[in-house]
Amino acid sequence: MPRTDAEIEEDLRRNLTPATCLALAHRLAPQPLRRFEAEHYFRRAAEQNQQGALELAGFLLDWTDRTAEAEVYIQRAATTGDTHALLMLGQLRDRQGRPTEAEEAYLRVHESGDPNGATYLARLLSAIPGREPDAERWHRLRVVRGDQDAMHDLAMLLEDQPGRATEREDLLRRYWGNAYVEGQD
Repeated sequence: MPRTDAEIEEDLRRNLTPATCLALAHRLAPQPLRRFEAEHYFRRAAEQNQQGALELAGFLLDWTDRTAEAEVYIQRAATTGDTHALLMLGQLRDRQGRPTEAEEAYLRVHESGDPNGATYLARLLSAIPGREPDAERWHRLRVVRGDQDAMHDLAMLLEDQPGRATEREDLLRRYWGNAYVEGQD
């Protein structure tokens, strides 16, 4: 007979190692009334250097609008080379209006081999006036790698650029296929 959630939680609490703290936090975090309890266990696991706990503690703190605290955990996780934490750090920096630091974080993600780095770089640079050529370069890299959404993103970037309508149309046709052509009538 399968064990109940309460029995599993009780077993985890009996032997609180960094790994079981993280497991317990994972079980508690989705329950709205138990998020602060989950935070306690994420922090406890993070303080004991449990893999993944720094990032998750940072995520939960950021999600509950405690950005300054979240930044400490996310920054620590990013310094360990955790590319997901680097993405989170870039997003945090972008929301804080620090695009240069966001760009640096995304570039490190890209350099680590994670294709999400190029995606976030392209989208960040697309939103910065004067950085369109850089954004285009990153979008094109994504297209070459086979990222379907990059065709749409690049087409949107080209939308207001004079003399690029044909290129934009070609990208949208490739992205949407026949549905786009039929929709033009």
